[in-house]
Amino acid sequence: MRRFATGRGAVSRLAVGLTGMAMAVGASDRPNLDLIASLRPDLIVSTTVRHDRLYDKLAALAPTVLVVATGPTWKENVTLLGRALGAEIRAAQELTRYEARAKQLGDEINTRAANPTISVVRFGDGKTHLMTGASFVGVILADTFRIDPVT
Repeated sequence: MRRFATGRGAVSRLAVGLTGMAMAVGASDRPNLDLIASLRPDLIVSTTVRHDRLYDKLAALAPTVLVVATGPTWKENVTLLGRALGAEIRAAQELTRYEARAKQLGDEINTRAANPTISVVRFGDGKTHLMTGASFVGVILADTFRIDPVT
């Protein structure tokens, strides 16, 4: 049985839907390789910034894909993972569907709110982060409103 270890904040809210589907395998900077091996994964996905130094060990356990980054590169990551899973066509279709929906939502919001000014700010751990175009949400806003976001 796989389970998801709940934490605090957004992670614990997301974990509600994942109960029984995933298992914590250690801290992000120190994954438990023995535990990962015991799960017999079909594919391991992570980022170079977190696990480049562990690539050979992870690849010995299962085929391993390390994306360069997360956030603003999410579309490239979808394409890369589609290729790794043999689902390139599906990945392209989902990205096309997303792009069409983002444009539709942007058009509707711009019509109803007369081209609003939008800023996304994240507060947490005593810090304030202005989400720019070099972020996951920045890419979504750029796609939705067809703007060049501040980077």
